[in-house]
Amino acid sequence: QYNGSGPFTTTLSLAKTIVKQLVNDLGVDTPTFKEFKKGERIDILKSGLNFPFVIKPSRCGSSHGISLVKSQSEMAQALTKAFKDDSRVLIEEFIKGTEVTIVCLGKKILGVVEIEKGLESIYSYDTKMFGEIHCCEPARISKLAFNSIDNLVETVISVMDIRNLFRIDAIVKGDKVYFLEINTLPFMAEGGEPFEAVKNKGWSMYEFIKEVIIDAMQYKNERVLG
Repeated sequence: QYNGSGPFTTTLSLAKTIVKQLVNDLGVDTPTFKEFKKGERIDILKSGLNFPFVIKPSRCGSSHGISLVKSQSEMAQALTKAFKDDSRVLIEEFIKGTEVTIVCLGKKILGVVEIEKGLESIYSYDTKMFGEIHCCEPARISKLAFNSIDNLVETVISVMDIRNLFRIDAIVKGDKVYFLEINTLPFMAEGGEPFEAVKNKGWSMYEFIKEVIIDAMQYKNERVLG
């Protein structure tokens, strides 16, 4: 037995392009995006994308292989980096705004954490591991944006059959929230976004893990009882 989402949901969550299309079809805003296979000719003009944009592996986690591309001259290096981790890459509109991660337990939002990246433009693997990252909870966004986040979480849960502890990454620009991706296996340690969502509410790590286990047990009991 284990807590968290099932294998299908976890596998699907790594297919960033499919998930974006699913939520986009249900009215959730996403940055403009396009997926390309290795060896496929990439014509930016025909794709509808404009510089700057983000290039990243389409089916990887931990922000591996991600680059911010500001001009045509930076394309080759960014594609080479992304294709090292996957045979498909996602090219996505870069939206300059407030980067947030929405930490959820079941259908409850535990917190909306703002990621402060310092001078970095994107939340890359190197930024996570070695950069000057700070978190702010609750995020400094508008009430309308918080309302949009409530709707976003409800939509993601319904379409993904997601459960227990997970997080949703998004960019907030003004009152508008742009969905980026889902993480069904968020980093469970002090300094990780899930604990950042609850520590200023007075929770210890022990209490946090206890709540995760209780939620998983409740889900199991609901399934048994039908």
